[in-house]
Amino acid sequence: MDCHFGSVRIRSSEFKYSTFRGCQIAFSELQYNLPSEPNLKEDLARNLSLESRRLGMAAEARHYRLAEIAAREENLYAAMAGSSDWYKKHFDTFSSLAAGVQWLLSSLNGLLWGYGERSRTL
Repeated sequence: MDCHFGSVRIRSSEFKYSTFRGCQIAFSELQYNLPSEPNLKEDLARNLSLESRRLGMAAEARHYRLAEIAAREENLYAAMAGSSDWYKKHFDTFSSLAAGVQWLLSSLNGLLWGYGERSRTL
């Protein structure tokens, strides 16, 4: 590992546009400090999931992976609904419909398969 945070306590930071390589921060410390914007939250959670997996921390990787999926669905829903001026500007009608289909498929994946974690469904 290239860094060690020990018993770090993080308060009131969003880690916008941050990238981690060869290290990670425990999900329990970072979960409330992830960016508020769904697309940025998704990117950071994906990065930390991959780094956790590379470091052999499967449980941490899973927490970040589920946070990434939740952020992705939040982003897709906001794009579909045009929930802000930013989404209205960046997603035309066709893109909003495509986001809606992706959101629906992802939500169904979660309900039916638990995002690939429910082996009993098979």
